[in-house]
Amino acid sequence: MAERKRTATLNGMTIWRMTDGRPGHDKQSAGLVQGLVEAIADLGWPEPEVETFLLPKDLPVLREHWRHGTASPDLVLGAGRATQLSLLRTKFALGSQAVLLMRPYWPSPLFDLMLIPEHDVFWSERKVLRTMGMLGPVSAKHTCKVEDKGLILLGGESRHFIWNEEAVLSSIQRILTRDSSISWTLTDSRRTPAELTRRLGSDLDIQVEDRPQIVHWRDADTSWLSEELATAAQVWVTADSASMLYEALSAGAKVGVIELPYRRSRSGNKLQRGLDQLLEQERIALSSRGSISDQRVRSVPLGEHIRCAQVILMRLFIDGASL
Repeated sequence: MAERKRTATLNGMTIWRMTDGRPGHDKQSAGLVQGLVEAIADLGWPEPEVETFLLPKDLPVLREHWRHGTASPDLVLGAGRATQLSLLRTKFALGSQAVLLMRPYWPSPLFDLMLIPEHDVFWSERKVLRTMGMLGPVSAKHTCKVEDKGLILLGGESRHFIWNEEAVLSSIQRILTRDSSISWTLTDSRRTPAELTRRLGSDLDIQVEDRPQIVHWRDADTSWLSEELATAAQVWVTADSASMLYEALSAGAKVGVIELPYRRSRSGNKLQRGLDQLLEQERIALSSRGSISDQRVRSVPLGEHIRCAQVILMRLFIDGASL
């Protein structure tokens, strides 16, 4: 294995990314790949070769590689339960290092490293790298913020929070009224109830000239949100939307959370624990406490994708590689 590591670091790495096609999982693995590419460049190593496999569509191709050993990736990574068996089969059939971006469904010792958010409870810390929330790709334009540009990102029904349509609409109303000098864009998501989406265009009691732009998720391409986050100075996110929350934090915006009642006890709600940690670190504002500008909120990008990539390279490809 040490010789394999030497070859990877000196001659260039091959990285396989497994994805199940779910946007949240896809962004996590894409963010880690972005971090790996940047971290490898900082080390002066050759640019890695990256190949993405969509499951289950690409299973026939993977089975051929497993059966005949026609490829030899140095690192295989993925997020989502549907990717885990393919990660492990690639590891044991082709000798790859396997990194999972979530809590494992299969026995954890089978993986080389698992990236698990700090707020997730897990029985062991062996082979675990704790992350601040979920990883995601980061636009290089996050330093070009437009001070009067804001986003409001809406989630929907969740097993962690009670979705209260009237409360969400009231919070949006207060944000728009309180910070009327900001040009706001609202966007819904796959989980947003259709009735709330309809009411966004008719029930907000504001002047016509102050009415926000409304973008429905069906009308936006896959890069729209990342591009908007790159330049938005302020972002409000409903409490249930962990993926969008951490993407906004990674983009370097000042972020506020539209609060929702939680379904479980505070200690038993992992997303609420994550919000509590972010609040303690002064990384988020709360809708019940006024505008973002009235609260102490840091806007330094998280940079978790780079930090995690550096740890992966150090643990799996530098230490013990006999370089």
